[in-house]
Amino acid sequence: MDSSTANVKSTTQPSSGSKGRIKIPTCINLEEEDEAPAVLDPFDLKHKEWVHDMALINDLYETSRYGAYGSETEIRTLRDDCMVSSNLADVFAYHLIKQYAGDYEVQRTHRLVDSGLLYVNASELLDGSITVVQSPAFLPSAFDFDVDNGNLFNLVFGMQHAFLLHADFQKLEINYYDSLETYFTPQARVTVLENMAQMLTDKYDVEGWSFHRIKCTTQLGNDCVIMSLLNLRAKLILVDPSTFVDVYDPDAFRLEMVETLLQGTPQGQYMLQKCQNDPREVLRVLDLRTKEQLLVNAIFKKRNEVVDLITKNRELQCMGVDSDDEKEEIRKNDAKIKQLSEIINKDIKKYENSLTQKPACIFNKFLCRSN
Repeated sequence: MDSSTANVKSTTQPSSGSKGRIKIPTCINLEEEDEAPAVLDPFDLKHKEWVHDMALINDLYETSRYGAYGSETEIRTLRDDCMVSSNLADVFAYHLIKQYAGDYEVQRTHRLVDSGLLYVNASELLDGSITVVQSPAFLPSAFDFDVDNGNLFNLVFGMQHAFLLHADFQKLEINYYDSLETYFTPQARVTVLENMAQMLTDKYDVEGWSFHRIKCTTQLGNDCVIMSLLNLRAKLILVDPSTFVDVYDPDAFRLEMVETLLQGTPQGQYMLQKCQNDPREVLRVLDLRTKEQLLVNAIFKKRNEVVDLITKNRELQCMGVDSDDEKEEIRKNDAKIKQLSEIINKDIKKYENSLTQKPACIFNKFLCRSN
């Protein structure tokens, strides 16, 4: 266990906007497509049934507190080979606090702080040191939180990793739970804790914080977020995370999260039902959809190249084509448009011919409630 005392000042920076979300392909935004003029959809893709069948499914889980996407993109991060998105992790952490500590409207002693509070970046020095982006506006007000006896919990993301912080105001302790003990250097860990202490001191006028690295179960796979949530649950039920959390818990916990989150909305319940009420089947279907969305996105990407060339030629013609260089540019663009158009039409025909061979369970017409 590490112990020290902090009273440090640092410059508060704007949020970087990056929240540890892995890159999973999503389909075209059909709302934007509907608003676009016809010239921007020369292949009439927005009216293709298979495009609508691969459009992103939203409203899968309740996100009213944190403004997350609530879509299949986030749910897909619950696969066992993915780092869970920070948006989804915040939503589930909030669910855990409500389940074990009580509703926010009733109790003031347990609060979750949005993961945007702190974000960890690698230092340009490349020596294992870090920089921390602060967003203290996420801290609750003293009116909503018991500053004398309360507990603040915060999931911290950065550098493809996540860990849990717990600020105990009664003991003036900031506890650090990390399932990969050596991922950050000791100095990097102190930097995070000092930033947390500074924000708490500035916000609540509470000084004298001590820092403690708490022993945790070590993760096996890409489970840092899951282990952080398991450590949070252990803290909320007042048990020792190092003995209560098992190294093999994450797989089952991911499935528990899928089922719990989908049960929270009508669309989520409908998808779960269509997937035989089996969270494994939900993830399998979403994995199949990912592969299909990659194919659809590839067609849209080529379509967008054609649109860019058409737009460029129209701009040149509007300005007046005087030079031979401009005329040559238009000629080359027209040739590219013709070549790409032939490729796109072949891709569309090939994809449409393959539709009968695809399982019905991947399509929106099967998975989505009718409005």
